Amino acid sequence: MDEKELMEIFSKALAENKDTIVAEATKAAIEAVEAKGIDLNKKGEFPKTCVFNTDRSTKGKVMFTEISEEVDNFAKDFKAIVLATKAGGTVNVDNLLRKGFNETDDDDGGYFVPDEVGNGIIRFMEESSVIRSGATVRTTTGNKKSFNKLNQTTSSFGGITLYVVPESGEITESSAKIGRVMLQLAKIAGLTTITDELLQDNNVGLVNFITSLFGEAIAYFEDNLFVNGTGTGEPMGILNSALVASVARQTAGAVGIQDMLNMDNEIPDQLSDGLVWLMRKTTYNSLVGKRAAVYNGTISVETGEFLITKDITGKGPGNMLGYPIVKSSKFSALGTAGDVVLANLKGYGILDKAGGGISIATSTHTRFKYDETQMRFIKRVDGQPIADNAFVKLVDAA
Repeated sequence: MDEKELMEIFSKALAENKDTIVAEATKAAIEAVEAKGIDLNKKGEFPKTCVFNTDRSTKGKVMFTEISEEVDNFAKDFKAIVLATKAGGTVNVDNLLRKGFNETDDDDGGYFVPDEVGNGIIRFMEESSVIRSGATVRTTTGNKKSFNKLNQTTSSFGGITLYVVPESGEITESSAKIGRVMLQLAKIAGLTTITDELLQDNNVGLVNFITSLFGEAIAYFEDNLFVNGTGTGEPMGILNSALVASVARQTAGAVGIQDMLNMDNEIPDQLSDGLVWLMRKTTYNSLVGKRAAVYNGTISVETGEFLITKDITGKGPGNMLGYPIVKSSKFSALGTAGDVVLANLKGYGILDKAGGGISIATSTHTRFKYDETQMRFIKRVDGQPIADNAFVKLVDAA
């Protein structure tokens, strides 16, 4: 495929969609062409984020012009053009654009957002969530589902007891205590209205921007419920669950080394693998530089090991008492109950609707007389702590 053929593909795509070109796909295409020795910018440096230069007076010299990071992304199907270009193949741009971007009428006259957009949002949720990434996740085809749970409140093995007995000695019977935790889906929903003029003028960019924005908002909202939810018609948050142990802080309004040690003591050894500290950035910053106290023969001075240790790269929040630290604004403010949590996130159960993710649909009927289209976003989910002794939070002294 030569430069002329490539330009015809790009020009056709631009003609069908006058919104912005996705930065990632465009850059990949440029790299593929420049690898063949073609300098599209006439020896100029390729901008990190760009679109076609449509200025007739300059486009002969500079084919692309830089745009801001906030500009709406082009639809993912444009990547197929890049892949076809790299492979030296061909692609029907007309069919590709219609498949990826145009509205498909349903029986009621509305249309559904393409699957590619929904999948992108699901990935966003998984990458940005604090709790979901480490939790125990199950799905249901109905509205609720139960988790079988070993009661480990007083025994790691749920009440099973073993003995050493002599020959012909009587063996004492014991049994495990099995409980059940029920999760029932709650509904997270969002709705927005778009004028048809704006939708028609900015179809691809606008739809992608809105779906990405709602995906980000739902991911944050869901994760916040997993931390702060009340359990009444919504997920039970870690900070409000009766299964979460509490440790009273040594000094009011502050977090100290002894507080961390006391919290660590609350978690059984068998749950230590996978533990993580959860706190806000301000709480984390209050701990940076703290050192263990060392008795010098007269008094104890903080000249021992640092509480927070960095890895060999020096990047990231580091570790505290051997456990990684995750910073999140969803936890309580410094000096208040729940400002620090030590958690084994496998002990948090999440129930999703099978085949779900986010359900996205649109309708032109509810606002038909106003020439407006509505987009609806729904996520069905529930969650709560399901394991004993998997969480401990720092609280104020009684």
